[in-house]
Amino acid sequence: MPDLTERLHRAAAVGMTASVWAQEKPDTVAIHDPHGTRSFFALNANANRLVRMLRAQGFEPGDGVALMCSNRAEFVEALCATLRGGFRLRSV
Repeated sequence: MPDLTERLHRAAAVGMTASVWAQEKPDTVAIHDPHGTRSFFALNANANRLVRMLRAQGFEPGDGVALMCSNRAEFVEALCATLRGGFRLRSV
């Protein structure tokens, strides 16, 4: 099995670094904000749910996703989902 650095490098190329950290440190806090903390496991699971929902709505790699959001945990989840789906994220 490749070492962690190699796994992260490979995962970064396809937007999956949150998945690697979810495997390595599932209970470690990945996001902390006043609206709620997320472990790496929760971040990865929520990003998976969001990318599946976007694909079910017909989004394909290269499509743009607009996001209206304050600085909170959901922004990071949306970022992870768009990276792994190959979408372009536009924050407004």
